[in-house]
Amino acid sequence: RKLSFYNQFEFSSNQNFVVGIDYNYVFRNFNFFGEFSRSQNGGVAYVNGVLVSLDPRLSFTFLHRNYGRDYQNLLSNGLAESSNSWNEKGMFMGVEAKLNKSFTLIGSMDFFTFPWMRFQSYSPNSGGREFITQLSYRKSRNFIAYFRYRRQERQLNDNQSEHVIYPLTSESRTNYRLNVSMKITDYLSLRNRVEVTEYTKGSIDSEFGFLAYQDVVFKPKSKSYSFTARYALFDAESFNARIYAYENDVLYYFYIPAYYRVGSRFYLTARYKYRKKFDLWIRYGVWNYRNEETLLSGLEEIQGNMRSDLKVVFRYLF
Repeated sequence: RKLSFYNQFEFSSNQNFVVGIDYNYVFRNFNFFGEFSRSQNGGVAYVNGVLVSLDPRLSFTFLHRNYGRDYQNLLSNGLAESSNSWNEKGMFMGVEAKLNKSFTLIGSMDFFTFPWMRFQSYSPNSGGREFITQLSYRKSRNFIAYFRYRRQERQLNDNQSEHVIYPLTSESRTNYRLNVSMKITDYLSLRNRVEVTEYTKGSIDSEFGFLAYQDVVFKPKSKSYSFTARYALFDAESFNARIYAYENDVLYYFYIPAYYRVGSRFYLTARYKYRKKFDLWIRYGVWNYRNEETLLSGLEEIQGNMRSDLKVVFRYLF
């Protein structure tokens, strides 16, 4: 891997050796836990936390993390703001309150800093914070709904600056999501979602994104076939205002595309099972963009405003 000044401590060798030790101790309503780890180059990372059950309807979580800038572990999966468990310090706090039989309120706060430089942040000790609040409503097993508010703030390079060395500026992304899941019959379910996002960076005007979709899930227990389908409408001013949404895929694959620009999306994933040895998955999806004459670029350039994909997976067990 090509190293630069901001990622010079990342793993670039062909071998590594990591050791670690963890603990877990329960005292009454308190569950203390933690882990310490050291990589071959001397980098150190550790976490310490506690789970507290204050009441059968109220619980609290606290976690402190410290991942050294030179800690190297390609298989680590610790709580982190970035995708890797190194070059990060932070404190996470969460609470869950069961208001009554139907309503549950959860909330969390995460404050983090990056001791060394990182991609798009060429100054040490950049940082940020994240807030999440979600109110869930469960009328029965057949109807579940929730509203989620999420705000992320972090510091990035100010690309609009005329300085040779980029100063840091604040970037924020706020999401509002309403999700409803309904089970109509034993084999038919509906999932609905409406989501709005607002993106801001420095003094640039806010950019907005919108996504609404309808899922249909058909899984009869006594039949050899099933399918999941979605129709979505989206309108995002730019890639910065994109909205991610999980899509059901064929066996051994998963897909979480970014919905941006203006248009619609349809996909259908179907499965057919013959006895106990044969399985067939087929997935077809199509993007339909408004006011676009070409899509992608280079050798992948598509003339027109539609882009489709097809996947077929066949499995034989023996």
